[in-house]
Amino acid sequence: MTEEKKVEVSEEVVEATSEEVVAEKSEVEVLTEENTELKAKVLKAMAETDNLRKRHQRELADANKYAATKFAKEMLAVQDNMLRALESLEKVETEDEHLKSTLEGIKMVSSQLNNSFTQAGIEKIKALGEKLNPEFHQAMAQVESEAEAGTIIEEFQSGYTIHGRVLRPSMVVVAK
Repeated sequence: MTEEKKVEVSEEVVEATSEEVVAEKSEVEVLTEENTELKAKVLKAMAETDNLRKRHQRELADANKYAATKFAKEMLAVQDNMLRALESLEKVETEDEHLKSTLEGIKMVSSQLNNSFTQAGIEKIKALGEKLNPEFHQAMAQVESEAEAGTIIEEFQSGYTIHGRVLRPSMVVVAK
């Protein structure tokens, strides 16, 4: 009988040990799964942080690039008036030295303003002879013309872009 008891006891020990091993495996599996989930969460958080940093850098670059937009729009009116003054003074023929020096002064100021526009990334939109592009041109009228339909034949007001973004569209007349 003692041998039978030993066999029974050893069977109980084996069963208990098997249950502990199964329990330990499940604990290890649970911890492994938890570890995998936590790693995934950390990687996701790192990716989100990196995306946020990149978006912030893009927004900051755009803000710096287009910071002068409002001021540039106001300066376009100055440029328009300067060009009108040049046009009207160039039509006048005179021997008056004061008028000639005024014309030269206006030309220099206009040239300086154009240089400032160029340095700020402000460019004039091409219009005359181009096809109407609603992104850059605003059609004010359509007239019969020998030119191909949709071609710009006259420009009322010049348009400008800043770093490729429209500041003011060109106001134009288009051929029918």
